[in-house]
Amino acid sequence: MLGMILPPYWAVKLFTSSTNESFWWQFIIGVLIHVLVIGLLLKRFQRIIG
Repeated sequence: MLGMILPPYWAVKLFTSSTNESFWWQFIIGVLIHVLVIGLLLKRFQRIIG
């Protein structure tokens, strides 16, 4: 669900923001959030399977 919500938000931010720095910071933070969420989901699936 987050994967569907965040990329369009990044695209809108890229078009609305005049500076690339703010976009890259939000992009990096968004990627970190994605990694954390995916990691948590994988741990949950491992618990269910295991």
